[in-house]
Amino acid sequence: MKKSSILVLLALILIVGGLYFMNKGDDSKVLESNPSNTEDSVLDVVSLESKATYEIDEVLNGVPTHVVGTSSALSGKVMFNKDTKKIEGGEISLDATSLKTDKSLRDENVKKMVLKIDEAGKDVITFTISKFEGAPEASLGEEVQVKVLGDLKVSGVTKPVTFDGKAKMGESGDLSVTASTVLTYEDFGIAVPDLPFLKDVSKNVKLSVSIVAK
Repeated sequence: MKKSSILVLLALILIVGGLYFMNKGDDSKVLESNPSNTEDSVLDVVSLESKATYEIDEVLNGVPTHVVGTSSALSGKVMFNKDTKKIEGGEISLDATSLKTDKSLRDENVKKMVLKIDEAGKDVITFTISKFEGAPEASLGEEVQVKVLGDLKVSGVTKPVTFDGKAKMGESGDLSVTASTVLTYEDFGIAVPDLPFLKDVSKNVKLSVSIVAK
């Protein structure tokens, strides 16, 4: 082969090789500009559309009384996995100082003598979701039965708890959950003070939540 032919062949090899590596570099840039969509969606709890309720029976001044306390001071986040289309976790917090019944004196006693909110870390009730059974995302716009399992922290003590209820997911991705559970408050180290006007306080308390997250 003539020397001139060899030079032409080498030049063609260099040109083709350069084009290959240039195109490969362009492909890598395309991949980088389209990252994998595997991150969870974060739904924020809407306080104005959410509510927590506790119910307990007692005898107040000789009168059997069904106590109902409520609060909308809820906050937190729910994690929704875009790939699996499942609710995978989250944390909901309630400002314990905001709970109110029909009697302000009872509310003060519950906060200071029962929940002891003046002690560090006891002014917030927290529920950390570990498992969400049920699939509201599979039936958009329809309520489905769910179980929400997790750890509930009350007055500084954490215990596993299961809430039973219903959930609905809208087409825009907003989530509504209404669920409840019954607890023995002594399990959380909580004791009701011995007061002359208060008798026969139930050992169990019903907790209910109505959560809207968007």
